[in-house]
Amino acid sequence: MAKLKQFFKKNNGIISFFLLAAGFLVYILRSIHYAQTIPSTVWDEGMYMYKGYLFTSGKFPPFEDFGVWTNQMPLAYFVAGLPQVLFGPGLRAGRVFAVVIGTASLFGLGLGARRLRGNWWAAAMVWAVSLNQGWVMAFSQVFSQSMVSFFLAWMIFFLSGKRESVWEIGLAGLFASLAGMVRINVLPVLVLLVVYVIWRYGWKSGMVAAAAGLLPIVVIHAVYWPNILKLWAYWIPEKLFPAIAEYRSPWREVFLPENFSWLRVADWWGDQDHLAWVGIKTFVDGLRANFISWYGIVVVLILWPRSGKWKTDHDRKLAVFYTGTYLIMFLVHTWVSMGGKTCQFSCFPGYFLFFNWFGLMAVVTTAGSWKKRVNYITQIVLIVLLLAIVYLFFVQLGDNFRAARSFILIDLLGVSLEALMKKPGAELGSFWQFLESSLSFDSLRWLRFFWLSDLMTKVLWGLGAFVIVLVFPLLIRKLFFSKWPTQVNFGTLVMVSLLAGGVIAGSTGLLAQPMRVTVCAENVIERQELVGEKLSEIIPDGAQVFWDVKSSVPLLYLDDVNLFLPQLNDRFTYIPQSQQTVGQNQTKARFGWWDYQIGLEWIEETDIIVAQNMVYDHLWDWKNKVEQGEFDIILVTEPYDTCTGTRSELIVLKPSP
Repeated sequence: MAKLKQFFKKNNGIISFFLLAAGFLVYILRSIHYAQTIPSTVWDEGMYMYKGYLFTSGKFPPFEDFGVWTNQMPLAYFVAGLPQVLFGPGLRAGRVFAVVIGTASLFGLGLGARRLRGNWWAAAMVWAVSLNQGWVMAFSQVFSQSMVSFFLAWMIFFLSGKRESVWEIGLAGLFASLAGMVRINVLPVLVLLVVYVIWRYGWKSGMVAAAAGLLPIVVIHAVYWPNILKLWAYWIPEKLFPAIAEYRSPWREVFLPENFSWLRVADWWGDQDHLAWVGIKTFVDGLRANFISWYGIVVVLILWPRSGKWKTDHDRKLAVFYTGTYLIMFLVHTWVSMGGKTCQFSCFPGYFLFFNWFGLMAVVTTAGSWKKRVNYITQIVLIVLLLAIVYLFFVQLGDNFRAARSFILIDLLGVSLEALMKKPGAELGSFWQFLESSLSFDSLRWLRFFWLSDLMTKVLWGLGAFVIVLVFPLLIRKLFFSKWPTQVNFGTLVMVSLLAGGVIAGSTGLLAQPMRVTVCAENVIERQELVGEKLSEIIPDGAQVFWDVKSSVPLLYLDDVNLFLPQLNDRFTYIPQSQQTVGQNQTKARFGWWDYQIGLEWIEETDIIVAQNMVYDHLWDWKNKVEQGEFDIILVTEPYDTCTGTRSELIVLKPSP
């Protein structure tokens, strides 16, 4: 053991650098794998790439009346569209770009940690990201989160210098502003950055950060003024800026029922089918998927260094900035997602990706100065809360956990699942009905009770929480820290061990499941290219196309077609029949909205209709129209997604002669 310690001490720099490089390699390999195997089924990815292609190639400008609906800041589209223009439109260019920008984000974050604390902490940061399956999956697709994370990672790098540097402060302000010009919800970071720089370095440096930050904002707003106010009109009350009323769409998507309220607890507490419980489940899912960032902040706040214990005043002020920024961004994004401003809860887990870096950097900045002890009351409260949180994470595993035990039971009984399915009288209603109707538990009632019952589920979840929160820290102490300093008490050990465990468990179902997506066995890029090639062969240049497909990715393979532009927005700017108003078609078209009657008019004008198989017999009932002889099928493509069961074959129709 002594020789091993001496070896590590002698080769400290080489080992830490090797771990850092290995972490980057793991991230790159995982990202390349996911970029080629995750099907592009989420609307956002195709939307950013195709609209970005239209904007960057100059076919349409953002925010134009009667043009392409622009619901995010322009850089979200231009950054995604640039590789489409440079390397040719298609999913391949987008996914290569995603891998590159994700790796560059991690590089900037790792360099920032290294600059502040050296190779070991840089390696810890890189591995924390590389081992988090949900994060790597998200950053391997063309989402605005990856673009924002790139700009904020490099803002963090330029802030990490311990000496005042005007040009680095300016670059930090510039990158914070560029992040805000990707997503409007990230603009508070620039404001907080300027306040921090003034506090840290004084007014002169603060004005440098502000000037550099204002530059992209002023330029972009000047170029797209006044139509860019359409974006701001969604957030700015008319009372504050009456002139903005002209740019506010009369329609907006409704994500929550009008009578929904979190404050009326009595309305939903006893009703397990109430929408509020969907929100609570999603909230817990968000905490699971982003455990190490928010829990890192909790650890930082509880072990916040005492006055005089900081390594430098720079560390103290930087820690305040990272921690404060994380907390403010967390509250803002919880409000907009849980309050139904931008989605019906579902966007909450992904919103963490806009500010996770601040949580990780708060840990890096403060860890060397943490308090070694917390009082007994805090320890007890903390351990109880951690047990409850981990237990809740197990609860969210739901039937997956129970189903896994059922398969073990089948193995124990020595029967095959295939034989059970063929057994006469087997009921296939639900999995549990199927088991009960297929297996005889007369002689093994105790096994069924203790293995498949809800009671056993809760017992196992409780044991899991107990092991993770209490046994795991003790095991870590026994194996690695036999001479643990007496001034470090058990509460501190539990907190730090659980944080390290969260990093290691980043790819397990316990934490990664909420952001885990389906991975195909085949190359999804090649599949998209195959479908795109078939479409381009059958759809003539200049054709007017009615696009009834959720994803815009196949459009990247069509050279020159005319579209009804509001259809690029999927359901987000479609006015349901219950909310339709007679007339106002010009106003609807100006803001990129449409409804059923407008759709019928478009069908009369169209040359080609492309419908996804999953909607073939839905709103427009293409199946019935074909049977009545109104349209002819001229092509049915292979599915562009073969592994998620979304019925993604594209059916190409043309009006019958």
